Amino acid sequence: MAAVIACSWPPADLTALAHRHKPSRKDDVARAITACATPQERARPVAEALIAGGASALDFTGAPTKYSDRPAAQRMADLVTDPRPVLGDVAEAFRTALRRLYGRRSIILHRGATQGVALEVSLRTAAPLVGTVRTASCTLRTPKTSTHSTSRPGPKSPFNSSTARHGFPLSTA
Repeated sequence: MAAVIACSWPPADLTALAHRHKPSRKDDVARAITACATPQERARPVAEALIAGGASALDFTGAPTKYSDRPAAQRMADLVTDPRPVLGDVAEAFRTALRRLYGRRSIILHRGATQGVALEVSLRTAAPLVGTVRTASCTLRTPKTSTHSTSRPGPKSPFNSSTARHGFPLSTA
């Protein structure tokens, strides 16, 4: 589960960075983002820019969140450069949060204890996890192509064999 959540994080963050890339004059990245129709498509030019020029390829001067966007761009630049260690670290953080949350669930369910010193820490740790899952589930929803169709195609990831050289870690939690 942690690996699935970790792998759904890059498209969501790349899409957020695409919305926040606001240079004073439109550059090639901004034009490519503007030409895209879907959020999934907007992630691709950002990933390509990060591969080509690193975090400095994105310009957040017009964004109100420019100070927090620079570290996010650096995290994504590290990810597109060498995805295995970055996604491994993220998956481990999610794995830890999931285990902690499941442990608290077991204490509440089996012992009836709703108070405890670890409950607050578990909820604080799990809050970003819940936000990420929510963002990922919203990102992964696509409209049905037909009212009679029961299957929906998933979005294309901005990562493929050419951008993610080493692939994603798919270890189990």
